[in-house]
Amino acid sequence: MRIGGNHVLPGDSKAILNPKNIKLDKYGQLPRKVLDRLKARKDIFIGPVKTKSGIVNGVWQRAYFRPNGSERGRSHQGGEVRRGANTTGRLKLLIRFGDALVVSKRLKYRSRAKALVDRRFNAVFDEAMSKALASAR
Repeated sequence: MRIGGNHVLPGDSKAILNPKNIKLDKYGQLPRKVLDRLKARKDIFIGPVKTKSGIVNGVWQRAYFRPNGSERGRSHQGGEVRRGANTTGRLKLLIRFGDALVVSKRLKYRSRAKALVDRRFNAVFDEAMSKALASAR
């Protein structure tokens, strides 16, 4: 019987996805394909980065560097910069992963079930026994 502890992903994984600063689904989780879609991009990586405020684990977008003297918003091939490209010149944090959440026991179902059984057991048992005896041959 588990009483609580740190929340981790099922299986052997030690990783925990406790996403911050992103819209979650109605269950408080990342939508199903968000990480797959982000991992498929070449300018995105997932992992820890050392910053001034410490190590931050999350999804990061690499900076797009324009060649010197190029027009803002244009790539060196003459095409447009990809929509959503990070043109700030530094890493951009897209999703931050927080520390593992402590999960505590919420439902006191054992004590509630015991109280319900203790309250009604004798009356229900006597009624069922009298029915069984009345129908016996």
